[in-house]
Order: sequence, then structure tokens, then C-alpha cells
Amino acid sequence: MAFVRRHPKSGRWQVRYRDPTGRERSRTFKRRVDAERFMATVSADIIRGEYVDPRLGRTTVSEFSEMWTATRLHLAQSTKDQDRHYLNSLILPAFGDRSVASIRQSEIAAWVSQLDAASATKAKALQKLAAILRLSVADGALKGNPADGVQRPSAKPTREGKAMSDSEVSRILEASERVDPNTAPMVWLMARAGLRIGEVLALKRTDVDLVQRMLHVRASMSRREGIRPVKGREGRGRTIPLSNDLAERLRTHLTRTVASIDGWLFTAPKGGRVRYNNWRARTWTRIEERASVGDINPHDLRHTLITRLFVVDGWSVPQVQAFVGHVDPTLTLRTYTHVMSDALPEPSSGHFADTLG
Repeated sequence: MAFVRRHPKSGRWQVRYRDPTGRERSRTFKRRVDAERFMATVSADIIRGEYVDPRLGRTTVSEFSEMWTATRLHLAQSTKDQDRHYLNSLILPAFGDRSVASIRQSEIAAWVSQLDAASATKAKALQKLAAILRLSVADGALKGNPADGVQRPSAKPTREGKAMSDSEVSRILEASERVDPNTAPMVWLMARAGLRIGEVLALKRTDVDLVQRMLHVRASMSRREGIRPVKGREGRGRTIPLSNDLAERLRTHLTRTVASIDGWLFTAPKGGRVRYNNWRARTWTRIEERASVGDINPHDLRHTLITRLFVVDGWSVPQVQAFVGHVDPTLTLRTYTHVMSDALPEPSSGHFADTLG
């Protein structure tokens, strides 16, 4: 309960109240009318659950950024490095020493517009500042997030995955065999099993079970972090069936190649694991040129398979999610929506996913 009294020594008007935690607080005013107005406001805020702790409002953006960073320790190191880059180079130089309660929406809007960066970088910086201020709202330092009303800079549209026809995929597979038979099965795994390139590079020979015709996808190769648990439910990876032609191609690969000391399924020409940047520059560009299928990238093979599983084979969203390793079903749904809204290429005779179990 709040009340107003006149301080016996100073003669000023003092508002005394208890905050939502039960702590007794006070604030002094020269005029009684100001004290009564504050008392009415703070009482209403407490009832509505919108009370803001004045002390927390004095916490700086830098201090709240450290608290926010601590909530993201479970993320990949590359994401944490990105967070730190945006904080140190863009956000903290502008707002680090400012109390969160002192920041106005107009200041954030002006900051975003004046950043000497690409639109996508500006949008990311705004997104991370908004997340920090959102934490301050949740902790009771602010009533609302001043970044919420700031218009996000428009970025160039990202390239959508390309769904190719069966004949185009066949040309890519044929080109991969002619360019480099030793790494051609990498292309097969993306086209026939929908693996990400990082998952392909992390495969060991022991992950291939030709007796059961199954493939165990347990890890992924990150350019920054090296081997890490594969994307999948609870990080346990997934086991998927091999189509007949893919199983036969892997059998040939295992027979013709010598196992590396580390057991990698694919190795570089001079030994050791395949490096994605080198493989894409030296091998994939030649495959793309030889296949003559236009502007494509390795991930388009995965997108094409997902398209076929939905449209040609009629798989459900949960089935596709489990097969391709989408952690979040909303990602599968977004892909599904995109697939169903676009005009698909006319399939040639037979579709390459028809042997998947």
C-alpha cells in the first residue's frame, strides 16, 4: 500500500510504497500534487504488473548485454562469435555506457539509419539490441522495449533453394563421376539422401551399413568448430535408409578406396579430410559447368530431394522432418509451403526417390 506524507525535517512530500518484491521504497517531491500523481501511477503499475524498478533502469546496456550473452551459452560457437562481433563493433560503442531506461526509440532509429553497414548487418544489429532490451523488460527494468517500434532495414531477398528436374540431377551425378570419382559419392549423398554438406564431410566409413542398407548420420563438420553433434532431435543424429542405387554407389566407393587412419568416408587427394572450400572451388565448380544446369549450389540437391518427397512421393511433414534432420518442424513446414507455392519442373520418366523406404 502506498501513502503520501510530509517529511518532518525537509518539509518535502514523500511517497512511501512497497514494490512487488515486498521491499519498502520512497520518493520525495517538492509539491504534494506531484507526490500524489506519482503515488497513483506507481500503485496502478504494481496492480497491472508493469512496475519498473528504478535501480534496474539505471543498469547499462553493457551490463544487460553480458546477462543476455549468458543466456546463449548453449549455442554454436560461430553464433556466439557473431553475437560478440555485433556487440563490440556496433552496439556497445553507441549504447554500452547508457542506462537502459535512458534509451529512446528515436535514438535507436537514428543509430540504425546511420550505421555504415549493409542492410542485412543493420537488421542483425537491431535484432540483437532488441533482444538485450527485451531481457531488461522481462527483468523489470523497462516497461516496454524501445526497439520494438523501429523499422527493420530491408535486406536483399535470400536465394531460395532450387528444385531441379530428374534429368538435371542425373546430369549432375554423371558430371560428378567424370570430374572426380573419389568424391562423386558426396554428391550422391546430397542428392539421394538429402544430407547437408557438413554431414557428408563428417561421415566415417563405419557410418555406412550396407548389410541393412542404412546410413548413420551422427556428426557435422563446421568450418569454424570442426566436428560437432549433428543437427537432429536432442543431438542424437538420425539413421536413414539407403536407396538401391546409393547403396551400390557407396559399396563401390568403399571397395575402391583405402581407409584413412581417421576412418573418414571421404579424403582429400593428399590424405586427410576433405575441406569444403577447397572441394567447392576445385571440384563443384567443374561439376556445375559440365552438367550445364545453370546457377546451382550443393544445397540445391537437398532442396530438390525434399521437394520430391513432398510432391512426388507424398511424404508427410513428420516423415520428411525425421529423414532430413530438421530439428524444428516449422522449418519443414516453411519448406513445404515454399514447395507447394512454386511451379515445379516437369518430372522425367520415373523419380529418383522411388526406392527410399
